[in-house]
Amino acid sequence: MARTLAPEAHESWEQRRRRACDDLAGDYAREREGQYSFQVQKGLVLRMLAGAGGRVLDAGCGPAVMEPALLERGFEVEAIDVSPEMIRLGGERLAGHPLRARCRLEVADLERLRRPDAYFNAIIAMGVLEYVPDHAAALGAMHRVLKPSGTLALTVPSRVSAFRLSKRACELAADAIKGRPLRPALTGAPGENRCVPWRLDRQLERSGFEKRESGFCNFVVYPLCERAPVLSDRINRALSWLSATPLGIAGNQYVLKAVKVPVRG
Repeated sequence: MARTLAPEAHESWEQRRRRACDDLAGDYAREREGQYSFQVQKGLVLRMLAGAGGRVLDAGCGPAVMEPALLERGFEVEAIDVSPEMIRLGGERLAGHPLRARCRLEVADLERLRRPDAYFNAIIAMGVLEYVPDHAAALGAMHRVLKPSGTLALTVPSRVSAFRLSKRACELAADAIKGRPLRPALTGAPGENRCVPWRLDRQLERSGFEKRESGFCNFVVYPLCERAPVLSDRINRALSWLSATPLGIAGNQYVLKAVKVPVRG
């Protein structure tokens, strides 16, 4: 699960985002690949890429935890992240990989990606949209560089998940008990721009995508995930079956596959 850092008033959103990602890079490199929550997302995204090939963009690649699997599936991989530290650690991870020559790692901003139109066959963006101030702008940038009928796979924390709602309830209860003014929901820090799933679906459609499938995963509740992480992980695994039911909306992560709608005429 992505962690967030409080915003600094004097910094731009891009500066806060880069600082937050740099600060989290070491923990991500050590821990991310072994986390059950990530393993579930990884499996779903790789399944959504079935049948795709060619050139894939991993937007917000972090320390290159997806790259070995993408390379082994035959993709030519371009991986970008705003964090120089993430890219450095990603390079270390891939050093010596037999397919390393087919992977390009680069410090770059998704919203200002210097690639031609219709350049990629597929794009994945896992845990990225919560780090951008405007989901629509990021979707527009991905639409531009994706080929017609190309595949887009997203994982985005949900604002209506059990985790988000339980954390918000705890915050409001603590404020009420201590007689403090009720704090507003945090939305101004990188990592906190969570999605409302049905609103994201509408943004996708307006951006020129057609959703093909979607679902939810990772059933965690605050503050158990912070106070007793081992128990929280066991409960998450035990509740994984909820993904296939209407109660799946309680999952912390919204996962979807969409395709770029070809221009007709």
